[in-house]
Amino acid sequence: MADISDVQSTDIVRLVGSSSDGTEQTPVGSTSNGELLTYDVANSTGVDSLIAVPGTTVVELKVGASALTSRRYIQIQATDRGIKWGFSLTTQSFDLFKDQLIILPYGPDVTLYVYNTTSSSVDVAVGEIS
Repeated sequence: MADISDVQSTDIVRLVGSSSDGTEQTPVGSTSNGELLTYDVANSTGVDSLIAVPGTTVVELKVGASALTSRRYIQIQATDRGIKWGFSLTTQSFDLFKDQLIILPYGPDVTLYVYNTTSSSVDVAVGEIS
């Protein structure tokens, strides 16, 4: 913490960070009482969809044509029966059992896939939260 004089203490101070592309962002806010606020939870919006995964295929987990650009979390639930999920088109290492819900803290730059191990279609509920 920097030392400031009484005169400087009335100046406006801004805490500014930047994203991976160099865009400035302000991740810290303040109340009218001067308390600092940071947001470590989803505080904006969410989208969800039911995705049909055809038999023995791999499908990217996302709602719509692309991942939510400000995604902070992704939710996955196998609604019909268990599936596999993972980070690769060729290896889905993790099991997701029927009706099991997982919420993962992954942004839009992380691609997740599900794999249907059966010959018939399976439904997967997906939610993206920003």
